[in-house]
Amino acid sequence: FDDIFKTGQIISYQSEYGKQNQIRRVVLGWSEKAFRARKGVCLEYSLILNELCQQFGLPSKVIVGVAKTDIRFIKGDQTFKNHTWNAIQLNGVWKLMDPTWASGHLDLISNKFIRKQLDHYFFTKPDEFVKHHFPTNEEWQLLDNPVSIQEFFSAPIYLPDFFDKGMELSSKTKGILSITTKEANYIYFDKLPQGHEMYYLVNGRGIFYRLGFKKGKDKLYKSKIRLYKNLHKNQDMLTVFIGEKPILNFKIVEELNN
Repeated sequence: FDDIFKTGQIISYQSEYGKQNQIRRVVLGWSEKAFRARKGVCLEYSLILNELCQQFGLPSKVIVGVAKTDIRFIKGDQTFKNHTWNAIQLNGVWKLMDPTWASGHLDLISNKFIRKQLDHYFFTKPDEFVKHHFPTNEEWQLLDNPVSIQEFFSAPIYLPDFFDKGMELSSKTKGILSITTKEANYIYFDKLPQGHEMYYLVNGRGIFYRLGFKKGKDKLYKSKIRLYKNLHKNQDMLTVFIGEKPILNFKIVEELNN
């Protein structure tokens, strides 16, 4: 709970017991204030859920790490501790959930919070959760083969509607696409749902372009995207849709350095 004290909160203690008692007093104060105000940030959401679990006798942890929501994070600086979420133990098995993201999302146009329950962030499968949440403590990936920080930052941004569609993105697919006059960009899938129709859109406006897929000898489904030089410099994001649902965000750069 070190992040709590970045606000200037000061505690005094003479023993480890006194320290933990003071920390708990501050945490409960923060939780109660956010609960009464009916608003808060990720830390307060996680603290409230953690307290509720403890009241019901459920082992719970507040997990600190990185949530990758912005395309600037793709192959960018390794930003740590920008988000918190929870791990809860049920019947001896640890489960992951993000109460903040599960409660809704921020509308980028109106800059208003839209209340909408997103079930994907309740007890999410660990191999899916790590696609958008990277804990500072590797143990809380809950994976036999943990994902590296390099893999996490080089992948595209996964949106909630990607999951439960019967598709799997290949590890060959990276999160950066380049503007070019010669070489095309490729998006690879290990698995695609039947009857899929996918499209892409640059910077959330303009023309939707259909993604066509071919299955190669390596059994991967490959789709070609060519981003021409006439794109404006401020067009830096490409979104892939399945039907009307956005599923992936990619970063567009003028030149891809390998």
